[in-house]
Amino acid sequence: MIGRAIEQIFIRCYTVIKLNIIFVGLMFCGGIVLGVGPAFSSITQLAFEEGFSYKEITWKKAFSLFKEDFKRGNALFYLFAGAFILLAYNLFLVVQMKGIVFFVITFVLAFCLCVLFLGYFFALITNTRYDTTFKNILNLSIMAFFSNFFTLIKMILGFAVIAFLTYKYPALLLFGMEAIAIFFTLFITRGVYEMINKKFELE
Repeated sequence: MIGRAIEQIFIRCYTVIKLNIIFVGLMFCGGIVLGVGPAFSSITQLAFEEGFSYKEITWKKAFSLFKEDFKRGNALFYLFAGAFILLAYNLFLVVQMKGIVFFVITFVLAFCLCVLFLGYFFALITNTRYDTTFKNILNLSIMAFFSNFFTLIKMILGFAVIAFLTYKYPALLLFGMEAIAIFFTLFITRGVYEMINKKFELE
């Protein structure tokens, strides 16, 4: 039993490393600038469909997904990234000012940045789960985001741990962080999407 548990741990670690290396490879295939979005979409699709079946996660399948979701992957990524950068720049300006009004604005902007960060991962999962229009993906993502407050809290805590581990061990950027984030989000949001599926008779 202990041997089986150790085997499962090694399989999951290997799958995470393999998926993360695929992410980095796909990112460079898009010249980084046009590669990050579709690379995230591709590994999310692979993680959702194959789970920890590492033998089924192949470069051929990943590159096929990368090409298939190139436009939408970039559209999702730059929609959220653009809004994030804009708010981050405003936050940078506001924190240099003093006064209670600017303190409140700082808090609001920081909150909005957190919402955008988490919202992007909801959009990734929604795009993976449902074959529908871009507009519907955004609408379903918003619905999923606000469906369960405790899910958001768990996501914030989980991403904080991932960020801390990445800060302590920078090699995770290459060998784990992105894949861990995707597997974590798929697991945490599973109940939310099951509720949406029952409500709207999806999937």
